[in-house]
Amino acid sequence: MEKKDSSGFTLIEVLIVLAIIAILSSIALLQYNKMKENAYKAAVKTDVRNTLESILNFKIMYSKYPDSGSCGPGPQVCTLHNGSYIDNKGVVVSKGVTITWQIGGTCSDSSTQILITGSHKFVSGWQFIYDSCENRFR
Repeated sequence: MEKKDSSGFTLIEVLIVLAIIAILSSIALLQYNKMKENAYKAAVKTDVRNTLESILNFKIMYSKYPDSGSCGPGPQVCTLHNGSYIDNKGVVVSKGVTITWQIGGTCSDSSTQILITGSHKFVSGWQFIYDSCENRFR
């Protein structure tokens, strides 16, 4: 009787290893996509906060709020203006981000309402909003 050479792997063993690799790859890909989405959201949040700072700086410099406007999708720099006042530093928007700001209306404390909305082209159905009447981001 001849002895078989058993130094290789069986087909079942190879298929099991491939299945394990496929499962681990799919988990890693899902986590990667989630991290990318979180990075896009962080860029929007940063741009909304920076837009608020730019608007408030404009108000301090010129004693007036800038006109309502929008900027994006970035990368882009948009100027703030109101009548004869133009701030060339303006609003800087990250790649894929769109920012819209509306200035006008009156809050319950008689202050001027500032409403800033930000979104990213790769995160559908999600917006980051600042409302000065509520004095919070949502």
